[in-house]
Amino acid sequence: MFVNLLIFLVVIGLAIFFGWLTYRALRAKRLWVKIAGGLGAGIMTLLLVVVASTVVRALRWHTSRRTRCARAKRGRDTGAGGAR
Repeated sequence: MFVNLLIFLVVIGLAIFFGWLTYRALRAKRLWVKIAGGLGAGIMTLLLVVVASTVVRALRWHTSRRTRCARAKRGRDTGAGGAR
C-alpha cells in the first residue's frame, strides 16, 4: 500500500510539473514554443490528471468494498442496500 501511495504522489508531482511547463510555454515569446510546448505539456498534464483521478476512484472503490466484506464476515451486513 505504501508503494501505491508513493506512485500516486509521483503522478501528482508530474502533473503539477507539466502544468507549470504549460504555463511557461504559453508565456513564451516565440510562437512555435507556445504552440508546441503548450500542446505537448498540456496534453501530458491532462493525461496525468486523468490517471491520478482514476487511481483515487479505484482506491475509494477498493476501500468501500473491503469495509463491506468485513461487515459481512461479522454478520452485520444483511445484503440489502450495501455501502455506497
